[in-house]
Amino acid sequence: GQRVLEQDYSERGTLAAEKRWAANGALEREDEWYLNGQPKRSIAYSADSSRIERSFHDNGKPSWEGRYVLQDRGRGVPVGAHKTFDDSGRLRAEAIYDDKGSVTRERSWDEAGRVQRDDEVFEDGSRKALGKPP
Repeated sequence: GQRVLEQDYSERGTLAAEKRWAANGALEREDEWYLNGQPKRSIAYSADSSRIERSFHDNGKPSWEGRYVLQDRGRGVPVGAHKTFDDSGRLRAEAIYDDKGSVTRERSWDEAGRVQRDDEVFEDGSRKALGKPP
């Protein structure tokens, strides 16, 4: 018998964690929940050797999300947009990564959604401000 589903429960009897495997034996998803039943963290694995990770505030709103591509020795390299949200679910910060895992742009917003910072980031770590806040 091949493993398809594994679940862990809290001492209170609520579902705390779950792992799901595909028919081919590859891990598909990992999920964790807070004791209040809200999602805490999820990882979805793709056939293209990448994974999308998400974490949540205990009110169920997203707190962070990002994608990793698995490289040699299973190391995850960040790619694309990695986003951070406040506990109301508003986007507060974003880092954009190239396909080598280097940050190329960083942006942040205030509570009202106004840009606080928008920097282009170069290979040597230097920055160029793209948008100055008023």
